[in-house]
Amino acid sequence: MPNLPAIQNGLNTYIPFTLLISGSIGNILNCLIFTLSSLRNKPCRYASSSASVHIRSFSQLDVFQRIVCSIWIMLSLIWMEMFIYFYGNLNGTACALVSQFCNTYNNFSLLVFYSLLPPICMLLFGGMTIRNVRHRPINRAANTKDRQLALMLIVQVVIFQILSLPISIQRIYSYITINDSKTLQRKQLESLLSDVSNYAAFTDTA
Repeated sequence: MPNLPAIQNGLNTYIPFTLLISGSIGNILNCLIFTLSSLRNKPCRYASSSASVHIRSFSQLDVFQRIVCSIWIMLSLIWMEMFIYFYGNLNGTACALVSQFCNTYNNFSLLVFYSLLPPICMLLFGGMTIRNVRHRPINRAANTKDRQLALMLIVQVVIFQILSLPISIQRIYSYITINDSKTLQRKQLESLLSDVSNYAAFTDTA
């Protein structure tokens, strides 16, 4: 049996720093890209590519800002429970849920609003954008670009799912098996897998 605590300590030593550096670089690049004037002029690729005048009217900066603010408020309300449902010890070395109901709510919120809803929205709006572009007068170059967009969307969604689902699966598994009698090796393995799923989620957001 591998030395699971040693593996876990190694992961905890090197991965957080790597994620901090790569995540900082990635988020800085995102900020630089999404502040480009060309994107500010067409903040919603789906709406701007639609044949409907009514839908195209949504591709405006003020509309986009209201949508982003609404989503931010909604997600803030959903995840506000983190400040209520968790408590830490006096040393600040541990964080636990207040009750089993809080644990259930937190696990399924994570599954729905983190692991499932974002890729579904990505597929939905990305697919509709590609469909809108294909319905325009096209040429061979446009067809090639459509294929590239479709491939990029599929790869992005698959990677997102691979990185975001493990943490939800691990949390639900822990919830289901909370009353099971577990050996020391099983606890060590579950602790290692918990860290791996957390790092996968951090990589996803980085």
